[in-house]
Amino acid sequence: MVQLDTARAANVKLVSGQSVTAVFVGATTGIGEYTLRGLADTAKVNGGSGLRIYLVGRNQVAADSILGDCRKLCPEGVFVFVKAGNLALVQDVDKACREVQRLENKRGGEGAGTAKVDMLVMTQGVLQFGSRQETTEGLDTSMSLLYYSRMRFLTQLLPLLRASTLATGARCISVYAGGFEVKKQFYPDDFSLRKPEHFSFAQVRSQVTYMKTLFFENLARENKGKLACVHIYPGLVITPSFYSKSHPWWFKMAWACVAPVAKFFATSAEDIGQRVLFLATDKYAARAGTADTVPKDLAMSSDRVRGGGAYSVKVDGETNDVSAAYADFDRKEMVERVWDHTMEVFRDAESVK
Repeated sequence: MVQLDTARAANVKLVSGQSVTAVFVGATTGIGEYTLRGLADTAKVNGGSGLRIYLVGRNQVAADSILGDCRKLCPEGVFVFVKAGNLALVQDVDKACREVQRLENKRGGEGAGTAKVDMLVMTQGVLQFGSRQETTEGLDTSMSLLYYSRMRFLTQLLPLLRASTLATGARCISVYAGGFEVKKQFYPDDFSLRKPEHFSFAQVRSQVTYMKTLFFENLARENKGKLACVHIYPGLVITPSFYSKSHPWWFKMAWACVAPVAKFFATSAEDIGQRVLFLATDKYAARAGTADTVPKDLAMSSDRVRGGGAYSVKVDGETNDVSAAYADFDRKEMVERVWDHTMEVFRDAESVK
């Protein structure tokens, strides 16, 4: 377990003496908001000098409140809200990415430093029960928010991420279910879970976790020294999503019974913010060019390479060994299949009128 004090100290080091540009997606509430606030609170040691944050989301009122608080903490920082449409739609993701690129390139062109993104933190998602709920692009809303939307942000912002000035590479951090691959709950012949018998809440969680791990491993190998990708299981964090009016009656009743006890075991908003921010520090570095240059204190990647650049992480900062979940198929071949499938989905979504 990585001690919280260790994580906090590493986070202070991250924001001290260097500029940091971060993009937060879906951070107008929940863990994304807590991490954004954690970054601002950590950066207040130098007034936020060199800090730039783009908050991508739909809720203007919530964003104004969050960023207003951050400006008080870090008067020298730059905090920008990028209003998005439906983040489950690839085309709306593209619009948001174009706006981030425009704003960042404009700042670079005005002499504000290199146009770059050092951190991409994604928490968009929805607790969805029951059958598929398809978007206008033909994707299930939940699967899109947890996988396709996130991978689209990552690939569209890749040029800016590759321009990061962090010594150990930029970070893509996806908060959801790192380590939740379940054997016999992966359908390579039905990646998008279009068959009704394949679709369920648990199956979606396992399916997107498999796909994300494999997609991340490919990007880590293709972007050595430039990019590390991390997905984390945050444990129990009591966010406003638990109290959504759209939940089925049985969930509301179950949560009403469990909530009074659950709060004693949950990770606090402040602590999870620091835990997620810690994933951007040197321990989870981009993949190195040669094995003999890898420090011994780097984390073990999901493909069992120390400092391998793709990480599946528990809430305490330790990595998951997910090897057994991938033992039944050719991993290299599956990486290629997941990549090809994802690119095909993106092309199909682009063509929707």
